[in-house]
Amino acid sequence: NTFSTQYTCSLLTGSIPDDRPVLNKEVKVHFYKRLNRKSLFARCLSWGIFCTQVLTRLFYYPSSTVLFISTNPPILTWLALLLHKTRGFRYVVLVYDIYPETLAVKNSIHQESWVYKGWYNLNRLAYLNALTVYTISNTMAKQLTAYSPDLSPYIIPNWSNGAIHHTLTDANNPFTIKYEQHNILTLIYSGNMGSTHDLECILHVAEYFKLNKEVSFFFIGDGPSLPGLISLAAKLKLTNLIFLPYQNSECHSYALSCADIGIVCTSAGIESLSLPSKTYNLLASATALMVIAPPQAELSLIVDEYNCGRHFQPQELNRMIGFIDSMLENKVALNQFKDNALQASKQFTSVNAHQYLTLFTRAYVQKMG
Repeated sequence: NTFSTQYTCSLLTGSIPDDRPVLNKEVKVHFYKRLNRKSLFARCLSWGIFCTQVLTRLFYYPSSTVLFISTNPPILTWLALLLHKTRGFRYVVLVYDIYPETLAVKNSIHQESWVYKGWYNLNRLAYLNALTVYTISNTMAKQLTAYSPDLSPYIIPNWSNGAIHHTLTDANNPFTIKYEQHNILTLIYSGNMGSTHDLECILHVAEYFKLNKEVSFFFIGDGPSLPGLISLAAKLKLTNLIFLPYQNSECHSYALSCADIGIVCTSAGIESLSLPSKTYNLLASATALMVIAPPQAELSLIVDEYNCGRHFQPQELNRMIGFIDSMLENKVALNQFKDNALQASKQFTSVNAHQYLTLFTRAYVQKMG
């Protein structure tokens, strides 16, 4: 929307979540293959189909076209590089997740393999040929500079999207009413349950509280780790933990509003390669954060800077239990964390979109004359 105020824009995408702002009528939208999250193979296949469909369309665009691409899917940078070399397209890159490094941390590919080395070298060429490169955190920017000392990514934080009901009382929140969360300390994890999320530790924390009727846990979403988590919950007899599928935008907003504590996880090794977007929605929902991440992770730094919760290593179960106990006993401290989260969210708003436009225009003028 911001770019369409100055440029003619088309959006090529797999989907537009229904909680996103309505697009300006000037923006032409073309839908292609949606992301399939079921497995790594399904993801890679959907990436390939999407990129092939987009390439087929873009190949007939004029050579004066400028692309604004994100790393979702991560191989989209290759397409931009190809069109730059063959058709003279210029492009900018927004890095949301850093691949193939993420796959190497997951042990999905080996760093010495030809796949990893080829992918890495294509990324390097793509980044260095871009008009400019953006990313969303300081730690990710530092990671990207490993590709080349000539690479200086701009850092523009993400923000919350959709309707956030942080002002709802328990008596008016459908999620709170449906799941009987009034006067309950509610902890919610919402999102992908993948191999880079240390979620088993939360189940062991929930085991400690399973006889405490004042604490409940919700896992909302899907992912390859879900079956194992459900099996472990059954083994531990966690009657205080509820698994729910992905919710529509309205129900999801009510769920976040119900949460007293939002759980966000990123594994060691991943902390400089991505930043979960759910963080911004939790902040905007006035939810205290319980972050499972290394202390140097951007997530942990956000918690420390804004004093909106606490961060833990996966093995620090006693500290997590102590934190939850303290939130049960000290509502003043809990409410302070929640208020700090809401204040922090004001630093992460859609106003940041204007930074993309300003930096893009500057880079375009400098490099194109």
